[in-house]
Amino acid sequence: LHTLTGHDETVNAVALSPDGTVVASAGRDQTIRLWTTATGAPMHVITGQQGSVRALAFAPTGLTLVSAGSDHTIRFWDVSTGEPQGAPLVQDNWVEDVAFSPDATAIASASRDGAVRVWRLAETKAQPRVFAGHDDAVRAVAFSPDGSLLASTGDDHSVFLWDVQSGEARHRLTGHGNWVEDVAFSPRGSTVASVSADGTMRLWDAASASCTCVIPLRSMGTSVTWRANAIVVGTRAGILALRILDH
Repeated sequence: LHTLTGHDETVNAVALSPDGTVVASAGRDQTIRLWTTATGAPMHVITGQQGSVRALAFAPTGLTLVSAGSDHTIRFWDVSTGEPQGAPLVQDNWVEDVAFSPDATAIASASRDGAVRVWRLAETKAQPRVFAGHDDAVRAVAFSPDGSLLASTGDDHSVFLWDVQSGEARHRLTGHGNWVEDVAFSPRGSTVASVSADGTMRLWDAASASCTCVIPLRSMGTSVTWRANAIVVGTRAGILALRILDH
């Protein structure tokens, strides 16, 4: 266990590289820091985001890190050097979350203006496709393992499942009693997990949109990650690990 120190203010986001060798952290101090997981040694301190850094995501290859935040930009960084890659993507409001598609051809962003945007990375000058449906700020986005669906959560207490190809909303999942903080697909893509400020985690069938399980948490849910048949949930009270088979 390593304690990584260096940020001067609140840490807003952390991300682990796909191979588990690098951890990235970012926060209100406008910096991004890369560390080796083996020793906890610092690799790079990245500056360039002009405001609080709200989100981080590694590309599936692990070679690129994407960051986003209050300066309305999405920026790309070379993990090995800490140097920027290409021009930033710019949108009209704070970016609360970002996610790479499984094939690394697209980026999805969650914005405070209530929109979900999908950027095709090969089309450097193209405008993003805007997925409109949320009634309030969007907090989180996640692609399904096959890249066909995109889940988004928001302050409107709902989870949307979008068809990535058409941009149409397949389902709006309702039931949470407060904003929905985070969302994750199961490894097979058949189930969606969402955690909320209402103090619950809900499991949803991705095909039928039915809620299959409501799990009380110790306090408001802040994050959810699904690996193999285990779900790790972050809450204001600590960490809760659950083991659920993905049928």
